[in-house]
Amino acid sequence: MRNSAKYSALVAMGLMLVFSSCKKATIDLEDSNDPVFRADGTIDGQAFSIVAGDDNAYMFTDQLIENGVNVFSGKLDNGSFGIEMSIYDGAVDIPNHNALTMLPQSLHFSQKSLYPLATLSKDLLPNAPLVNSVQWYVNGVFVGMNDYNIMEPGKYEVCGNFSFTDGSSSEMCSELILGYKKNANCAIKHFLNQEWQFKAWIDDLGYPIEKVHWFLNDEFVHAGLDYSCVLGDSSYQLRAQIQFSNGVLRSKNMVVDGTLGGKYINDFTQFETSISTPLFRDFGIRLRMTQNGVTYSSENVVNNNAKAEILSIQYFGKNWEGLEVYKATAKVTATIKDDIGSTPKLIDFVTTFGIAIPK
Repeated sequence: MRNSAKYSALVAMGLMLVFSSCKKATIDLEDSNDPVFRADGTIDGQAFSIVAGDDNAYMFTDQLIENGVNVFSGKLDNGSFGIEMSIYDGAVDIPNHNALTMLPQSLHFSQKSLYPLATLSKDLLPNAPLVNSVQWYVNGVFVGMNDYNIMEPGKYEVCGNFSFTDGSSSEMCSELILGYKKNANCAIKHFLNQEWQFKAWIDDLGYPIEKVHWFLNDEFVHAGLDYSCVLGDSSYQLRAQIQFSNGVLRSKNMVVDGTLGGKYINDFTQFETSISTPLFRDFGIRLRMTQNGVTYSSENVVNNNAKAEILSIQYFGKNWEGLEVYKATAKVTATIKDDIGSTPKLIDFVTTFGIAIPK
């Protein structure tokens, strides 16, 4: 390596966590006599070794966004063989969290969902007899009429266009966090009497709340755990922005029916909580290997016995973006499989990689 500036530009390998850039960087190590970043191990008992800078091996690093969640990824590839390791972010309901400090020493492997993580269904609504149909949209894309299953973990904007039996209609959107831990959660409860006296409050589900801001038709109206007012003979959009004591920030929305006709729309919390998740994706690993044009993935296998252990982390320097870089060594054992049903492969390797932390 020619100098420390060149050295510090190497911020990824195998199990690479890139907490910094949203663009792809290509790194070519010209000096292979100092193989800092590499992977060595076996695939079904056959030895392999790949080193950045040797045999046309290149390093690619990405920070991806998949289903609304950051994915920190690194790939070492020489054109015929490649290893890509990605780590899904965790604590996705806490803004500006430090993923590095929350990263556990032993990481679990993510896997594809075999069952729905949420079922959006007209029939699950408490006032379903008054609802003629619902058009469901996920992240702005129409996905189904009346019923739709969300299969993949993520943070989604879910919207429903509701058509009622009297010919009226209404729309509501809300954020759903699925397949990731919810470090706090809540729901909006409300009451409206015949004199249009309205009260809304937060069902905190047992999580301490620091503050709540209420918005009616997108206008800030109150700060407090509950909100009371007198409404008119109209439909209203109500939003509560909740800051929990542990740093979680959530927004909950509902439609209030001032006509007293029962055409309200409750917040979508029930869709977040109606299905239990046996394995959360927080800080889960996804391993991909490309060999002879075929890509194998750890997510195609139930990897309950897989292991990914960070053996050491130490400060390394700054990369070309001026971010602090830590050098880490990890040991990985997992089963991988392609998408066409071939025999799974056992991969076991040790890798040295870097972690870049944004300012």
